Amino acid sequence: MSVVFQIDASAAEGVKKGLGELQAKTPQVLKNAINSTAKKMRARMVEQAQKSYTVKKARFNKATTIKNATVRSMTATITAKGEPMELKDFKTSPATPPAKQKRGRSTRARVYSSSQLKPLEKNGIKAFVTRFRNGHVSVAQRRTKKRLPIKVLFSTSIPHMIGNEEKVMEVIMPDIQRVYGDEVSAQMEKIIDKARRTP
Repeated sequence: MSVVFQIDASAAEGVKKGLGELQAKTPQVLKNAINSTAKKMRARMVEQAQKSYTVKKARFNKATTIKNATVRSMTATITAKGEPMELKDFKTSPATPPAKQKRGRSTRARVYSSSQLKPLEKNGIKAFVTRFRNGHVSVAQRRTKKRLPIKVLFSTSIPHMIGNEEKVMEVIMPDIQRVYGDEVSAQMEKIIDKARRTP
């Protein structure tokens, strides 16, 4: 999942007019404004996704990267990568394997922050939290009524969560133009202020 930030020719012309005699600095202003916008919007995407899902913020930060714009390429790209995550990475109850599995008790989980914890059961087979020999903890479920084999339960991926139109993108996208406009103004002010202070 990728989000691309880029400018058009009209934006460059507006900056040139604003800079006047300093218009040679236009590429620097635009590059810095695009990169600053991408950085702030990445933070907004992560914040909104973390509000919507029960995954820790650090997981979102680790999975998202920014390819910055350059003077030659006025495009910044935010990319989110990752495979479907284990259900254990979301909110589960219990969070750790109990000392003794209670018969008839089902592990509960919730993926969305706005939802309730729901029992994990399919075809009468309840899920449970278990620790494997290597120490890894997972939410698992038996494939049949027999003790073995078992399968680890997975949910959605970080790219899918961050790219969710309703819960994330539609919330933050209206702010992009405003943030970019503010960043262009801020970068222009820096250039002009520096020129004024330079003898």
